[in-house]
Amino acid sequence: MTNEPYFPAYRAPRGTAGISVSAPFLLLGILAVHGTPWTVLLTWAVIMLVVFPLTYVALRRSRTVTSHEHIQIRLPFGTRRIPWREIQAIEVSGSRMTGKYVTVRDGDGRRRNLIHVNSRALGDSLDVEVRRLHALWEWLR
Repeated sequence: MTNEPYFPAYRAPRGTAGISVSAPFLLLGILAVHGTPWTVLLTWAVIMLVVFPLTYVALRRSRTVTSHEHIQIRLPFGTRRIPWREIQAIEVSGSRMTGKYVTVRDGDGRRRNLIHVNSRALGDSLDVEVRRLHALWEWLR
Protein backbone atom coordinates (compact mmCIF):
# COMPACT_ATOMS: atom_id res chain seq x y z
CA MET A 1 0.00 0.00 0.00
CA THR A 2 1.27 3.47 -0.88
CA ASN A 3 0.86 6.85 0.78
CA GLU A 4 0.49 8.62 -2.56
CA PRO A 5 -2.39 11.10 -2.50
CA TYR A 6 -5.31 11.00 -4.87
CA PHE A 7 -5.25 13.88 -7.37
CA PRO A 8 -8.83 14.69 -8.42
CA ALA A 9 -9.94 16.22 -11.71
CA TYR A 10 -13.21 18.15 -11.91
CA ARG A 11 -15.15 18.26 -15.19
CA ALA A 12 -18.64 19.27 -16.25
CA PRO A 13 -21.21 16.70 -15.12
CA ARG A 14 -22.40 14.28 -17.80
CA GLY A 15 -25.26 15.65 -19.85
CA THR A 16 -24.43 19.28 -19.18
CA ALA A 17 -23.51 20.01 -22.79
CA GLY A 18 -26.68 18.41 -24.12
CA ILE A 19 -28.96 20.28 -21.75
CA SER A 20 -27.34 23.67 -22.32
CA VAL A 21 -27.57 23.44 -26.10
CA SER A 22 -31.01 21.83 -26.39
CA ALA A 23 -32.87 24.87 -25.01
CA PRO A 24 -32.28 27.04 -28.12
CA PHE A 25 -33.64 24.25 -30.34
CA LEU A 26 -36.75 24.07 -28.17
CA LEU A 27 -37.15 27.83 -28.52
CA LEU A 28 -36.82 27.49 -32.30
CA GLY A 29 -39.68 24.98 -32.32
CA ILE A 30 -41.88 27.25 -30.20
CA LEU A 31 -41.18 30.20 -32.50
CA ALA A 32 -42.03 28.10 -35.58
CA VAL A 33 -45.35 26.96 -34.09
CA HIS A 34 -46.34 30.54 -33.30
CA GLY A 35 -45.89 31.76 -36.88
CA THR A 36 -42.58 33.56 -36.64
CA PRO A 37 -41.33 34.75 -40.06
CA TRP A 38 -39.00 32.31 -41.83
CA THR A 39 -36.18 34.87 -41.96
CA VAL A 40 -36.11 35.04 -38.16
CA LEU A 41 -36.21 31.24 -37.92
CA LEU A 42 -33.39 30.87 -40.46
CA THR A 43 -31.26 33.47 -38.68
CA TRP A 44 -31.84 31.74 -35.35
CA ALA A 45 -30.94 28.35 -36.86
CA VAL A 46 -27.68 29.70 -38.33
CA ILE A 47 -26.74 31.28 -34.99
CA MET A 48 -27.40 27.96 -33.24
CA LEU A 49 -25.25 26.08 -35.76
CA VAL A 50 -22.34 28.34 -34.83
CA VAL A 51 -22.97 28.55 -31.08
CA PHE A 52 -23.76 24.85 -30.53
CA PRO A 53 -20.27 23.51 -31.38
CA LEU A 54 -18.55 26.35 -29.49
CA THR A 55 -20.63 25.73 -26.38
CA TYR A 56 -20.03 22.00 -26.56
CA VAL A 57 -16.25 22.42 -26.93
CA ALA A 58 -16.13 25.00 -24.13
CA LEU A 59 -18.00 22.73 -21.71
CA ARG A 60 -15.95 19.65 -22.58
CA ARG A 61 -12.60 21.47 -22.42
CA SER A 62 -13.07 23.38 -19.16
CA ARG A 63 -11.92 21.57 -16.03
CA THR A 64 -9.84 21.80 -12.88
CA VAL A 65 -7.03 19.24 -12.55
CA THR A 66 -4.71 18.67 -9.61
CA SER A 67 -1.21 17.21 -9.74
CA HIS A 68 1.97 17.02 -7.63
CA GLU A 69 3.12 20.40 -8.96
CA HIS A 70 0.01 22.58 -9.28
CA ILE A 71 -3.70 23.13 -9.68
CA GLN A 72 -4.51 23.56 -13.35
CA ILE A 73 -7.56 25.61 -14.33
CA ARG A 74 -8.33 24.79 -17.94
CA LEU A 75 -10.65 27.21 -19.73
CA PRO A 76 -11.94 27.13 -23.33
CA PHE A 77 -9.18 29.46 -24.58
CA GLY A 78 -6.36 29.06 -22.11
CA THR A 79 -4.89 27.30 -19.11
CA ARG A 80 -3.72 28.69 -15.78
CA ARG A 81 -1.41 26.68 -13.55
CA ILE A 82 -1.06 27.71 -9.91
CA PRO A 83 1.76 25.94 -8.04
CA TRP A 84 0.75 24.63 -4.63
CA ARG A 85 3.45 26.73 -2.91
CA GLU A 86 1.91 29.94 -4.37
CA ILE A 87 -1.60 29.25 -3.10
CA GLN A 88 -2.40 31.47 -0.13
CA ALA A 89 -5.89 30.12 0.63
CA ILE A 90 -8.62 27.78 -0.57
CA GLU A 91 -12.04 29.31 0.09
CA VAL A 92 -15.70 28.45 -0.37
CA SER A 93 -17.88 31.37 -1.47
CA GLY A 94 -21.57 31.79 -2.24
CA SER A 95 -24.59 30.50 -0.36
CA ARG A 96 -27.13 27.70 -0.47
CA MET A 97 -29.48 29.93 -2.44
CA THR A 98 -27.01 31.04 -5.12
CA GLY A 99 -24.77 28.00 -5.02
CA LYS A 100 -21.35 27.52 -3.48
CA TYR A 101 -18.11 27.60 -5.41
CA VAL A 102 -14.44 27.18 -4.55
CA THR A 103 -11.72 29.74 -5.17
CA VAL A 104 -7.99 29.84 -4.52
CA ARG A 105 -5.89 32.89 -3.77
CA ASP A 106 -2.75 32.86 -5.89
CA GLY A 107 0.65 34.40 -5.15
CA ASP A 108 -0.59 37.86 -6.18
CA GLY A 109 -3.62 37.63 -3.87
CA ARG A 110 -6.06 37.24 -6.77
CA ARG A 111 -9.04 34.95 -6.36
CA ARG A 112 -9.29 32.27 -9.04
CA ASN A 113 -12.44 30.21 -9.44
CA LEU A 114 -11.85 26.48 -9.67
CA ILE A 115 -13.92 25.41 -12.67
CA HIS A 116 -16.55 22.74 -11.87
CA VAL A 117 -15.64 22.70 -8.17
CA ASN A 118 -19.02 23.97 -7.03
CA SER A 119 -22.26 22.81 -5.44
CA ARG A 120 -23.99 22.52 -8.81
CA ALA A 121 -21.45 20.04 -10.18
CA LEU A 122 -20.60 18.19 -6.95
CA GLY A 123 -23.79 18.51 -4.90
CA ASP A 124 -23.44 17.33 -1.31
CA SER A 125 -19.87 16.10 -1.85
CA LEU A 126 -18.52 19.67 -2.20
CA ASP A 127 -17.41 19.78 1.45
CA VAL A 128 -15.56 16.47 1.06
CA GLU A 129 -13.78 17.74 -2.04
CA VAL A 130 -12.81 20.99 -0.30
CA ARG A 131 -11.30 18.99 2.58
CA ARG A 132 -9.45 16.86 0.01
CA LEU A 133 -8.05 19.99 -1.69
CA HIS A 134 -7.00 21.44 1.70
CA ALA A 135 -5.19 18.19 2.54
CA LEU A 136 -3.35 18.21 -0.79
CA TRP A 137 -2.44 21.87 -0.34
CA GLU A 138 -1.05 21.29 3.15
CA TRP A 139 0.89 18.23 1.99
CA LEU A 140 2.39 19.73 -1.18
CA ARG A 141 3.15 23.36 -0.33
